[in-house]
Amino acid sequence: MTTLQPSESRPSPVSSEPAEVLLRVEGIKKRFGDTHVLKGISLTARRGDVITLIGSSGSGKSTFLRCLNLLEQPDGGELEIHGQPVHFTTTRHGRVPQDEKRVQWMRSRVAMVFQNFNLWSHMTLLENIIEAPIHVQGYSRAEAINEARCLLAKVGLEERADHYPSQLSGGQQQRGAIARALAMNPDVMLFDEPTSALDPELVGDVLAVMRRLAEEGRTMVLVTHEMDFARDVSTRIMYLNQGEVEEEGPPQQVLDTPRSNRLRQFLSTR
Repeated sequence: MTTLQPSESRPSPVSSEPAEVLLRVEGIKKRFGDTHVLKGISLTARRGDVITLIGSSGSGKSTFLRCLNLLEQPDGGELEIHGQPVHFTTTRHGRVPQDEKRVQWMRSRVAMVFQNFNLWSHMTLLENIIEAPIHVQGYSRAEAINEARCLLAKVGLEERADHYPSQLSGGQQQRGAIARALAMNPDVMLFDEPTSALDPELVGDVLAVMRRLAEEGRTMVLVTHEMDFARDVSTRIMYLNQGEVEEEGPPQQVLDTPRSNRLRQFLSTR
């Protein structure tokens, strides 16, 4: 068993050694019928990066995020995790990965936290968290439970281990979903608007957990409308507009001195 280890600190910006590339995608394209949702988006996430995707509804942010772990199959482009590419083939059903085992391996390295929690309703919170480590990574039940309890403590839910999702608030469910994603000890964590389904008073607890993960050096790619949070935790922000990256850079540059008129208009409504 490989136990969960504390993440490395985020590399110093003055270091001459570039951090390891964990995730690289080039020219990702996606269509839904006649709608061209993604028009060739690229992203490189190095260890310790926190990359935030911002943009109006319908700009392609969530679709792009889902392409990063192949919940959506991109119609074009390249994708690598730890330098290991995913090869695609074209069938009468469209473009699909050649090797399903490579896809499963990749998904074990790139975990996703969804907008609507997606916890299994018939399982307790603890059972939700131990499911993948036991059945995907081969942990014993005792090992998985021990790790799960540590993760529940990390997100402030150690006393809710035996509760079912219906017995938890939305914020507690989302923190539980984060613990479930962490149980796979992923290289990269994806967050798809993790606070948008929450009541305002519950948002802060979830953002606090994500902030701690960023401070630990967790590599994350996230979609959010929380601009203050994005400013504080991001190493880079990408502004998407109509399926393209219109502007990207450090948060202070993108949020304080945007070059794009559309980005300025977008930020004025936040």
